[in-house]
Amino acid sequence: MNSDPPSAFESLARIARFHDGVRRFAEREKGLRRAFQLRESSRRQEAEERREEIRRRHAAAVEKAAAANADGIARLEEIAAARATRVDRGQISVRNAVIAGREALLGQRRAALQRDFISAGRHREEAIAIANERHVSALAAA
Repeated sequence: MNSDPPSAFESLARIARFHDGVRRFAEREKGLRRAFQLRESSRRQEAEERREEIRRRHAAAVEKAAAANADGIARLEEIAAARATRVDRGQISVRNAVIAGREALLGQRRAALQRDFISAGRHREEAIAIANERHVSALAAA
């Protein structure tokens, strides 16, 4: 080992090398920091792009489901309308059948009443004719 202190030139050379080393270290750190920031920025941007793509896919899936739901609702409304129409037609035909049955029953009752009145009229006419004949024969006999 050398026990002599370094000369001024050697000390300045050592200080210059140290200074250069520190400067290179700082530049390397600065470059590494910049590279890290770029990677982080790139990762954040990729993550945001992925999130946006997921949002777009989700919105498209929701829109597709809503359209399918709307188609299903429209189909169900058509079926309900068709059923309501069939029920209405069925109710109309049943109502008409009931009305026709009632009218037929009323017609039969009217016909029976008319037969009874005609029969009663005929019996009355026969009774009057018989009474008239008896009256005439009683007058002729007297």
